[in-house]
Amino acid sequence: MAALFDKLNSGKNDCGDMEKLLGWQYPHERTAALPSKTSISEIKRRWQEDEHAEEPDILPELKPPVFAESGAVLTGAARGTAYHSFMEHTDFSYKNTDDVENAKKRMVTDGILTEEEANAVRPEKILAFLQSDLCARIKRSPDVRRETAFTLGLTPYELYRDEIYKDDREIINVDGIIDLFFEEDGDIVLVDYKTDRLDGGIAAVVSRYSIQLELYAMAIERALGKKVKQKLLYLFAADTAVEL
Repeated sequence: MAALFDKLNSGKNDCGDMEKLLGWQYPHERTAALPSKTSISEIKRRWQEDEHAEEPDILPELKPPVFAESGAVLTGAARGTAYHSFMEHTDFSYKNTDDVENAKKRMVTDGILTEEEANAVRPEKILAFLQSDLCARIKRSPDVRRETAFTLGLTPYELYRDEIYKDDREIINVDGIIDLFFEEDGDIVLVDYKTDRLDGGIAAVVSRYSIQLELYAMAIERALGKKVKQKLLYLFAADTAVEL
């Protein structure tokens, strides 16, 4: 292309050269339109444009706990954020709902939760997780990591699985935060918390988040050099863990 420009600038050209110049297309036009950096939520939006907003309402509202001064109730994504914040700071040792309530109070005092967020976290849902087989496995693990931020470099084909990007080698950096993963028998178990409603059934939730957990697993394996042997969604609406 540079030679063609030189020829045109020298005055030694013909109509064919001009047609080549006017018809020239940038060879990497497809990937030039792609972002150099993206997030898990943006990827999910591209994969499933018609999905509902993440972390929709979970279950019927409960009355605010007695320590709360505000009657405001969180819904949707804000409630999901409250659950994630609580789970990030819990020590997995609470024995009953009173322990959970006391933990919520401490988190409000420490500025981890607002009172509205504390109201949204249902003690019986937290206790169900703490009494689950999954939590028992976590407590036995020699290495538990929570809210781990990562940046994963992927080619467009690795990211979007579209054949048009098969030969493109540009790198897109994907940012995300992994709720929790832990070591078990030398391998890694990945856990992601979800507060989604189950109106469409558990299978619909699994489908909605499969690409997200696949990318999380890839990030862990590249960073640690260990196999992710299990990818789990913990569904607070169903008090259960589901394997992907």
